[in-house]
Order: sequence, then structure tokens, then C-alpha cells
Amino acid sequence: MKLRVVVGEGPLRAPDGEAGLNGLYASAGLTIAGDSTVRRFASAGSEEFFLIGRAIGERTATGTMRTFRDRGEELETAYRRAIEGRIDELEGRFAAVLVRSDGSCEVAADRYGRFDLYYQRVEGQLVVGTDLDLLPVSRGSSGYDQAALVHVLCVFGWRPPKQHTL
Repeated sequence: MKLRVVVGEGPLRAPDGEAGLNGLYASAGLTIAGDSTVRRFASAGSEEFFLIGRAIGERTATGTMRTFRDRGEELETAYRRAIEGRIDELEGRFAAVLVRSDGSCEVAADRYGRFDLYYQRVEGQLVVGTDLDLLPVSRGSSGYDQAALVHVLCVFGWRPPKQHTL
């Protein structure tokens, strides 16, 4: 499951064919690329919504959980919650991108951060990806990130430190 969002003008506009990504959305200053697991929902109001992972249900006003009947209901409900600014009411492991009709973009992950999102600023652009291999290599870095090295070697194994995720 791979999704990459590039915000800003610069050299990182094209989808990365080597990473298995296809171009899903492109406008001035915004490019979204993903693999075949990214689901897309376009509204009549020219807003577009991208969902990767799985939202299994939503919390109701009484605090109970209502599970989705099918994938169509899942995608449509996730879209409505994103438009309303209430995506935190969804339960599951997912990441979502909402492109509004005015060209602005919102990126969100599940409530507990089970779906990691990584970001990097490069040459005036912001790159957000669901996997570390979707980020460009930083030209200014040298050596290893000590916090990441500690996590890999002794603390959490394969999990990156939260300072490297959204």
C-alpha cells in the first residue's frame, strides 16, 4: 500500500514508476501518486478523495461503533467525514487525502496513527508518503539519524520513531 503526495513546484512532480506508483492527480503545485490499493472518490463539487488502507466503521454520537456494510459505504462515509472535518470519527487503519475544489489539500491518518505517514521538505516542496522509500533522499543529511538507529537496533525493531511520522 503506497501513496505519495508532493506539494509545491519543483523536480519531484512525476510519479515514481520504479516504486510502482501511478499518477492519480496532478494540478499546479500538487501531485498525488499511488499504487493499485488507493481508492478514489470524486464528488460533483470537483473535490477528490483518496483512501488507502481500511476504515471499518465509525463512532456514533452515543459512542457506539457502526460497521460499514461494504467497501462503497466505507469510501463514501470516509469522504463525507473528511469534508466535514470529522475524519477522526472513523475507525480502522487508513490514510486519506482530500483535495478541495479551491486546490487546497488535507492529509489525514487514522485516529491512533496505525497507518504511518512520513514527510520530508526538499527544495521548496513537501513530500508525504506512506513508506520511507517514497521520500527523496535528503541532499543535506550526512550520517545516520541517531533516534532512528536506536529504534531499529534495540527499542522497537522495525518501527520508526514517531518524530519521523505525522
